Amino acid sequence: MSNRDIQPFQFACPNCEERISFVFGQEDGELRGANELIIKPNELFNGENPFIDLHLDFPVYFGKYEMGMTTFMRVTREISLDAYRHLNLRLDMLNRLYPMQHDLRSVITQFKRGDIDSFEKTCARLPGVNLKSHKQQDVLAALYSATSIMSSPFTIHGVNAEISEGAPQICRWLHESHPDKTLEFIEEILANEFLRNLHNDCLSLYRLFAFKGVADF
Repeated sequence: MSNRDIQPFQFACPNCEERISFVFGQEDGELRGANELIIKPNELFNGENPFIDLHLDFPVYFGKYEMGMTTFMRVTREISLDAYRHLNLRLDMLNRLYPMQHDLRSVITQFKRGDIDSFEKTCARLPGVNLKSHKQQDVLAALYSATSIMSSPFTIHGVNAEISEGAPQICRWLHESHPDKTLEFIEEILANEFLRNLHNDCLSLYRLFAFKGVADF
């Protein structure tokens, strides 16, 4: 079990491979792919039925039931306690993001529509996001703060730092080595709105990926 409000579970029957799913926390989350049976407590773990250990944050486990072998004990034994703590940190971040998912979606939609007044109100409700003014640079800074929050449970800081430091160096080298062609290229992608469209497409991916991740986890 998890402390999240909505908890979707899904696995394949080890006998017939039928997909079985159910969701805790929502009205239409009934059991699908199987029939619910009433079994006496002393018959639950007698070995007659397959034992399937379900946990929202870890892979489904199929095997023999062992008394006292909880999901936590199994996972820490398989990936180490340090790795589990790192994973748990990211899961905690997802838990904190979940209640903010509507505002995090809205802030992208409002930016793309140019509705900066609503954008400002939404930013005020997001911890760590501050819109200093309606100037373009401040709007973009607030937007990037919001998208950083969205992606924080899924990103690796070292990789992000490498990209952030490497990309400007490539642009600088291109401008120094091929100044005329580089400026011509930049003017072209600005004129045909390629950068604007690419920016909006990337923002759409944030909405799709980040919140599918929040729901799935």
